Amino acid sequence: MFQKTVTTLALALCCIFAFAQDKHQGPISPEDALELMKTTDNLVILDVREPQYIGNSNYFKGSIRIPWTEMSKRYREVPEGRPVLINCGLGQVAPRAYETLKNKRPDIQILYYIAGAPLFNEYNQWKSRQMK
Repeated sequence: MFQKTVTTLALALCCIFAFAQDKHQGPISPEDALELMKTTDNLVILDVREPQYIGNSNYFKGSIRIPWTEMSKRYREVPEGRPVLINCGLGQVAPRAYETLKNKRPDIQILYYIAGAPLFNEYNQWKSRQMK
């Protein structure tokens, strides 16, 4: 009986670990995204807003811009071997870009998108302090 319980527990833990290691993590809150940006080396920040929606609006310093409508053609421009965080303006088109990138680039091990309005000012202020 004890042996069977231990075996069942070990199998359950393996399943949980495998699930936790999913390559494509998906949505993340703006606050968690800010923490991710501050703590993740070599993070690619991918801005997928259409040009007409960027205008004079804010953006993350150092981000790469590929409009989500062009993602299916330009997905190869996303650097290899680096974690990726996708943002748009309000979290409405980032999920579409995430799905496209997830399907076209299964090699990306860590892939998130910001589910909500990105904290541009907070990140850029933090980034500026790091540069001093």
